[in-house]
Amino acid sequence: MTQPVSDIEQLKAQFNSAMDSIHAGVRDMVAKFNALVAQVKKWAWMLGGATIWYIHNKLGQVREGLQQLVQKVQYALEHQVPVISLFTTSFEWIGSVMTPVSELSSKTTTKENINLTNWSGAASSAYSDIAASQKAAVDECVNKAKFASDWLFAIAKSNVEYAVSLAKGLTGAVGKLVAALADADTVVGIPWAVEQLSDGIAGIVSDTLKLLLDMGNRFVDVAGNVRTVVSQVGDHSKFPGGQWPQAVRG
Repeated sequence: MTQPVSDIEQLKAQFNSAMDSIHAGVRDMVAKFNALVAQVKKWAWMLGGATIWYIHNKLGQVREGLQQLVQKVQYALEHQVPVISLFTTSFEWIGSVMTPVSELSSKTTTKENINLTNWSGAASSAYSDIAASQKAAVDECVNKAKFASDWLFAIAKSNVEYAVSLAKGLTGAVGKLVAALADADTVVGIPWAVEQLSDGIAGIVSDTLKLLLDMGNRFVDVAGNVRTVVSQVGDHSKFPGGQWPQAVRG
């Protein structure tokens, strides 16, 4: 089903909002992690060697998890502009192709002169056959334009869902870091705070990556359905020889 303009604009706004959250999430995530490391260094002289080793390993696990999220962020940022272009192109297939072409459908078989309704014979039959093939070609153009619009919209929508899920993952990670900073305000709280942070980040990263993988698979199903695209492009049943049916032959 072709999407109305309001839906497209809403999803574009949703995508832009998600990307803004992603930018802010990365910035906050890095700042909070660095602040936590500074907090640990501040109290390191009061912590024993075994404890420092334990904290170091846990922070390394946290850093590795955050880096995995950042890698997904880099992918999203690299593809930000093309996603908006997909929405724009999807709408253009409707406004610039489907709508104006659809207005030709009835005109191909409507007799401009009422006297033509009394026309009969071989010439009339030939005219009717040609008009029918012209209408069929027009209607097929409308269907192909709608298919192109819906296909591009589905791809763009998948990217929006990806960005929104990534933004939620980053927000969750920042929340865990904020909590860890509060718990690590005293030297005795640092080991427990870091342990809780490591477990929390591991869970967020695992859930986020799994969700993004599932979305990626769905995206491949939508964008990678080459057979459907080729069948649409290669279907010349209404376009003999891949060309518009001729109204006049000679």
